[in-house]
Amino acid sequence: MKKKIKWIVMLALCLGMLFHGEASAAGSTMDTAQAISFGSSFGGTLGKNTEDYYKFTLPSSGRILITGSAQVGYGWYLNIYDEQRKETSWRKLEKDSIGETIDLTKGTYYLCLSDGEGDYTMQMSFTDAGESFGETGRGTNNSLFDADNISLNRIYKGQMACNDLLDFYKFTLSSASKISIQMSAADGHQNVTLCGIIYDERGNKLFETYHNNSEYELQKGTYYFVIDGNEFYTGNYTFKIAAHNHAYKDIVTKAKPKKNGKIVRKCSCGVTAGTTTIYAPTTLSLSTARYTYNGKVKKPAVRVTDTKGKAISASNYTVSYSKGRKDVGRYTVKVAFKGSRYSGSLSKTFDIAPKAVTVSKAAGSTRGFSVRWSKNTRQTTGYQVQYSTDRKFKKGCKAVTIGKNRTTFRKISKLKAKKRYYVRVRTYKNVRSGGKTVKIYSGWSKARAVKTK
Repeated sequence: MKKKIKWIVMLALCLGMLFHGEASAAGSTMDTAQAISFGSSFGGTLGKNTEDYYKFTLPSSGRILITGSAQVGYGWYLNIYDEQRKETSWRKLEKDSIGETIDLTKGTYYLCLSDGEGDYTMQMSFTDAGESFGETGRGTNNSLFDADNISLNRIYKGQMACNDLLDFYKFTLSSASKISIQMSAADGHQNVTLCGIIYDERGNKLFETYHNNSEYELQKGTYYFVIDGNEFYTGNYTFKIAAHNHAYKDIVTKAKPKKNGKIVRKCSCGVTAGTTTIYAPTTLSLSTARYTYNGKVKKPAVRVTDTKGKAISASNYTVSYSKGRKDVGRYTVKVAFKGSRYSGSLSKTFDIAPKAVTVSKAAGSTRGFSVRWSKNTRQTTGYQVQYSTDRKFKKGCKAVTIGKNRTTFRKISKLKAKKRYYVRVRTYKNVRSGGKTVKIYSGWSKARAVKTK
């Protein structure tokens, strides 16, 4: 009965081989390995402590699919060796139905079946990886020195193989750029095992990512991009290094009085290339802050400086003046900032003062003196008389205000006897400024000395 079953199995295997093509007898060593071709069946009977060897060649990097059936029992081993007879892959077959995929580079390989007993029939197919840079053996771009040159913003195809788990690529940035690394694995494992690494020209690791669309800021120079299968992932992948050349625009925050502004050179991607401070305008200076009345319109020149004391160009502001500006009074000059760098305004006042008078006579009296001055009724409200024992009027000064501009005489009493005093006179006019009345004074007359009796 057992012999009958064995013949039935053998007949089934033979029929399978006839269906797929004539089977090839296996070799017992690599030297005697039987050559097999894709799409053709091969098979036989594996005995105890024996090994079956087959030899095949990949015309390019790609994936082989081994299908078929075997009397696995407690498990067989399927090993792949490269042309240098180094093991590149091994699988333990634990089911009678076989379906194994193995990724390899271009080259000649050996298939070895071992550690099993029983009959088997198999078939091998091949799918080209379509690499942008074809690789053979254990890889041809496995270091900085043999990296493949790539261009930016272009999609490349590659393969992580059982005998090639590192691929090096080289690219150059002509200017500082923001790059985006876009990579995907054919089996959808890139977020788990497929790793992308950026090195600088000296081989220093800069960035490492397991994610698609990772972004980095790089300066001008040469760089290396490495795809690493991390000893887990094999299969096809695609990648692209997209470079964004920065187009900077000036984003201006205007300066205004007491607050600095800034100019930020910024790209639409969010990267900034530097910030320039616009110093706040702080001081409005007038060429003349005080005039003496002469019946003519006054128009002082202006100068605006910033917090650093640097003059701000007149192209950045307009100047306006109060109306009139020829009578005695207080007038406002306003600078209104314009353009892209400044905002707000600054103001400054200047005075037109009445004409001065002269002291015509000063005479001493008992514990006092009298003083007489020239009359000025034009653009005046009255006079102010000031006296002191200090000829420089630095201390001990007293003043008397006279509210009528036709008065030209004043007597001062209750002073010390036989004491020298100095007296001077000036005119003033009451004017409205800032919602209140203020006095605009002329310059002082020349002081006269007088001695009390």
